[in-house]
Amino acid sequence: MYLSEQVFGYVSPVLVRHFPGFNSYGPSVIRRPIWREIIGDLEMMRGQVERASSVADLRKAGVGFVDPGLDVEFEATFRASADALARLLSDLAVWLDQVLQEQEAVSVLGP
Repeated sequence: MYLSEQVFGYVSPVLVRHFPGFNSYGPSVIRRPIWREIIGDLEMMRGQVERASSVADLRKAGVGFVDPGLDVEFEATFRASADALARLLSDLAVWLDQVLQEQEAVSVLGP
């Protein structure tokens, strides 16, 4: 699955929290048990994003904004952007769950 650097930035705090050795410029092999924890956080984050009413709420939920000004851009179309992010989090969690049913690890190659 490909995620742009901007989109990857939204979820990267979750990866770093569960996999401190995460290298955003090279491959990181993350094993199934850690991915299960990450999936749980992505699902929890999705619920918080769905209930959020501002970028401040998203920051509290752990959403990362890596590019300067991205939070301002997100705020300008907040509800549509938050809904799209919630769908992305859901889709990512489902995809990971499906892959991990057959694979022991999933590698992240960086943004």
